[in-house]
Amino acid sequence: MSALPSPVPRIPGDSILEARGITKKFGGLAAVDGIDLTIRRGEILGVIGPNGAGKTTFVNCMTGLEKPTAGTIVFNGQDITKTPSYRIGRLGMARTFQVVKPLRQLTVRENVATGAMFGARGSERSAAQARHEADEVLERVGLADMRGRTATELTILDLKRLELAKALAMDPQLLFLDEVMAGLNQSEIEKAMELILRVNRSGVTLFVIEHVMKAIMGISDRLTVLHYGRKIAEGNPKDIVESPAVIEAYLGERFARRAEAAGEENALIEPGTFLKAPPAPAGDTLLEVKNLVSGYGEVQILRDVSLEVKDKEIVALIGANGAGKTTLLWTISQLLKPMGGSVHFAGRDITAARSDEVVGAGVVHVPQGRRLFAGLTVRENLMQGVYLRRDTERIEQDLERIFSLLPLLKERAGQLAGRLSGGEQQMCAIGRGLMSRPRLLLIDELSLGLAPLVVDSLLDLITEINREGTTVLLVEQDVQVALEHAHRGYVLETGRIVQTGPAEELLDDPRIRQAYLGL
Repeated sequence: MSALPSPVPRIPGDSILEARGITKKFGGLAAVDGIDLTIRRGEILGVIGPNGAGKTTFVNCMTGLEKPTAGTIVFNGQDITKTPSYRIGRLGMARTFQVVKPLRQLTVRENVATGAMFGARGSERSAAQARHEADEVLERVGLADMRGRTATELTILDLKRLELAKALAMDPQLLFLDEVMAGLNQSEIEKAMELILRVNRSGVTLFVIEHVMKAIMGISDRLTVLHYGRKIAEGNPKDIVESPAVIEAYLGERFARRAEAAGEENALIEPGTFLKAPPAPAGDTLLEVKNLVSGYGEVQILRDVSLEVKDKEIVALIGANGAGKTTLLWTISQLLKPMGGSVHFAGRDITAARSDEVVGAGVVHVPQGRRLFAGLTVRENLMQGVYLRRDTERIEQDLERIFSLLPLLKERAGQLAGRLSGGEQQMCAIGRGLMSRPRLLLIDELSLGLAPLVVDSLLDLITEINREGTTVLLVEQDVQVALEHAHRGYVLETGRIVQTGPAEELLDDPRIRQAYLGL
C-alpha cells in the first residue's frame, strides 16, 4: 500500500464562499433547510450525511443548477444567489457529478477542452489554446497517454479522472467534488485520495462529498455533517465522528446515547437496552446469493457478495451510503443484470431470469422512493401488484387483507397517491408489494424521510407480515431500527460483505461503527 501524503497544516484563511440560510424546497419538502456554511480559502472541507441529507441539492444551489428558495450565497465577496450557472463557472467555481456522463463520442482531450472553453478564462481562449490547456490538465490527472481515446474506452477510475479533469480545465478557485470515489476499489480509492490532495496543494479549495469514510477522514481539514437538510455538526474529523448527534444520524438514538454516556470510542450500546428480535425460524434456505458481481455500465459496485435468507426470516442488510445495498436488491430483482456470480430462489436459478419471472417466482421489490403512480388512486396503485396473478377470485380478498393491515389506506382508497403523506406512500408501496403474494419481500430504505412514529408503525407492519409467513430482506439506513426487528444481519462495506451474524450480536458489535464512520 502506498503511503498517502499528509495534508499540509493550514492557518485558517479568509472565506472563499459564505452561504447563509440556504433553503431549497420542492413542493412542501425542504431538501435543504436553513444551512449556514463557510468555506475557507485553501482548505478541503469534507461533507458527509446519510441518504436524503441534502448534500447534492446544496451543491446544486451553490453552483446555480438550482436556485435556493431562501438564503444568500457570496463567492469571493460577490452575491451570486441569482447568478446563472454558466456565469458562476466564469467566476471560478466548478463541480463534478455523482454520475459520470462524458461526451462519449469525443476523445478524452476533446472532453477536457470543453471545460477549458467554459471556465474562468474560457472567453479568452481559442480552440487551440483550449486543447493545449486540456493536455496540461490530462498530464496532471494521469490521463495524458489516453488523450486520443474516446470516453467509451475508459475504465471507471479513468472516467472519474476525466470528470475531474473537465472540472480542473475550468480553472476553478473552488471545486465541488460529488462522490468521486463511488464504485472504486481500495487501491483506486488510495490513488484518488492522492490526486485530490495534489489538486488542493496546487491552490484549489475543495468541497468534497464522499461516502467512503476512511477516505474523507484522510483528506479533510474539516468535516460538515448534514441530516434531513440541516447542518448538525461541523469541526475536526476525529471529533465529528465521535459526536453523539452524528452517531445518531448514522446509527440510531441508542448508539448515540451509549456513546455519549460512556465516552468510549468502541462502547456503543448497553446489553439488553434494545428490543429483542423474535427467535429465528429454522427454515430452509429461500434465497441464496453466491459470489455476486454487479454494477452500472463499467462501474463495478458489488464484489463477490454471498449471502442467504432462510424461509420466514427477517434479514437486515446494513452499511454506509454507497456500500452497494440498493445495487444488491436491484440485482436480485433482475432490474440490474449481474456481471458474475449466481442467485437462486427456492431452489431455482434466477441469475439470468427476466424481472417479471422473478416476480412470478415470488420475489417482490419495494423500491427506495416508493415509485408510486402519483396520478392514480391508492386502490389503483395497489392493483398494480396483481398484474401477473391469474387467481382473480382471491384478489379482492387480498385487497381487503391489505386494508385490514393498513386501515388508513382503506380511508384513502379513492385519493390520488401523489397527495398522500410520505408515510402513507410507503404504506401504499408495501401494500402494492403484498398484493403480489410474495414469498420474499425486498424493502429498500423503509424509514427514509419519515418521522420516527411513522417508522415505528411500519416496522410493526413488517413484523406482522413476517409472522404471517412472508420472508423479508430489509435494507435500512437506521442500523438500530433494522437490527432490532431482524433475526440476522449482513454488513456491506464498499461492495463486499464484511460481517454477518445474529442481529442481537451485531447490535452490540463495535465494528458496526467502523463500517459506517471509518473509526
